Amino acid sequence: MTPSWWYLPGADGTHYNWAKHPTFECPNADTVTYTAAEREGEEGTWVLQRDAISAAAAAIGADAILLAKLLRRCHHTSVGGRLRVHGVLTNRCAVCGATMTRKGYRAWITAPGAGAGAGAQRTTTRTTWHRTRREAAAWARHERDRCARGPEGRSRP
Repeated sequence: MTPSWWYLPGADGTHYNWAKHPTFECPNADTVTYTAAEREGEEGTWVLQRDAISAAAAAIGADAILLAKLLRRCHHTSVGGRLRVHGVLTNRCAVCGATMTRKGYRAWITAPGAGAGAGAQRTTTRTTWHRTRREAAAWARHERDRCARGPEGRSRP
């Protein structure tokens, strides 16, 4: 399987990445959030993020928090992404059918992880979003070149 992004290597092992495809987010992916308890041993609370979940739960006779947690789990464990109809990608969610929001093309910077070797986990240090893939690639090139020049604006030796 080929990666879904490109990157430019930096001098210090930093990678300047950009996505090949735009990112879409389903509004139902994060319908509930968990707030941890203040004291140890107590149970935290779940808070609904969308009022539409309460209405949907009432319509089917379900608990709103449970429905929101099920929706959240389905979206986070599924690789559904965008719905395909007759082989064509749509702007609908493949899990629930809701209209997805287009965030754009992601561009990000990763630094080498603390582990040794090529398989070490990389850490993301900065993320931006761009309207087009060309803009995301230009941002990655600009950031790589800016870091190569150093703080004074001159090329590093």
